[in-house]
Formats: sequence, structure tokens, C-alpha cells
Amino acid sequence: MECSGFLRSSEVFIELKRDLLQKNQLDRLIGQLESLNPRKHRIIVVLCGETKPELLTRLRLHYAIHAEDHFGLNTMAIVVKAAAARALK
Repeated sequence: MECSGFLRSSEVFIELKRDLLQKNQLDRLIGQLESLNPRKHRIIVVLCGETKPELLTRLRLHYAIHAEDHFGLNTMAIVVKAAAARALK
């Protein structure tokens, strides 16, 4: 979706990642996010399924400056949706 605003576009990208469990998956996710240019565009990262806490921490640290709210101009949000408990068979 895109709508031109006074100072910036209201275009928002959504990046969905399922099961962030290995460093190479984190590296690939960061590469995908960089191709979206988080300095210029607003991005919502949705992590679903299983996510290793240490990889989530690394992702948040890597993009901390973009997630901070500077005069309402933050460009990235990271949302974690935990995996639902599976029923025992």
C-alpha cells in the first residue's frame, strides 16, 4: 500500500519469517530487509512459529536505531507470534 504524504510516503512493507532457528536464516532475513531499505521505508517484520531468543536479540540489536521512535519516525517494527502448543497424540 502506498499513499504520498507531506514529508514521506506511507508505504509499508511486511516481511514474514517462519521458524527463525539458525544463523544463516537470520543472515538471509537481514539481507532481505536491507534490500527493502529500512532507512527509507517502513517495515514490519513478523516472526511466527519457533524463534530462537538469541537470534531475535541479534535482529533487534541490528535494527535498534530503526525501531526507536524519533519524533514518530520509526521505520521498523518487529512482531513475534509464538508457536501454538501442539496437542499431544
